Amino acid sequence: MSLKVWLPLLTNFNNQGTFINNPTNSGATASTSGPLGGSYSFDGTNDKIYTTYPSAETEMTVCMWVTFTKLNVHLLDMRNQSGVGYQPAYVGTSGIQVGGSNGSFPYIDFVPTLNTWYHLAIVYSASKTQLYVDGVFYGESTSSKGYNFNMNMEVHLGSRYSNANWFGGNIADFRIYNEVLSAYEIKVIARGLLLHYTRPNGIL
Repeated sequence: MSLKVWLPLLTNFNNQGTFINNPTNSGATASTSGPLGGSYSFDGTNDKIYTTYPSAETEMTVCMWVTFTKLNVHLLDMRNQSGVGYQPAYVGTSGIQVGGSNGSFPYIDFVPTLNTWYHLAIVYSASKTQLYVDGVFYGESTSSKGYNFNMNMEVHLGSRYSNANWFGGNIADFRIYNEVLSAYEIKVIARGLLLHYTRPNGIL
């Protein structure tokens, strides 16, 4: 269990985790905006960052700092070009859609205010999906997460896998862990002061 993908997105977008496929930046630009002193800006038209990711996980936590300039966007999509995989975060006017593949797309009713920074953490386990906002538990869905473990997924940060629903706004400190982080661990990350928090079984 470990940090698998870490994109600081402050002055560069290279992966800092244990998953070695460095991502490709397609249009996102460095910015000085954000609570950590920097971020990457997505224009809402055709900017994204993407890489491949093997879907060998039974649980996962996704964290990031984010601000939105529009809604009805795919903040993160982890499906391959055949549409197989998982849709972790579609953000619309009804909330954050955190469902998986196989037609399971439940919402958690958090609707962000535009041009406002949030730390979002979405925790996926076998029985439920939980949302934390600014380090505080917000809500959960007990619908099936719908992972497909037999296919390699792709990580599309800023768009749908098919290049649609483009995200507009800024992102910083994007992380994927292949485990369920505790509420305390999420709070530590959300504070944005400790990028490396050591615990007995590894590094945050």
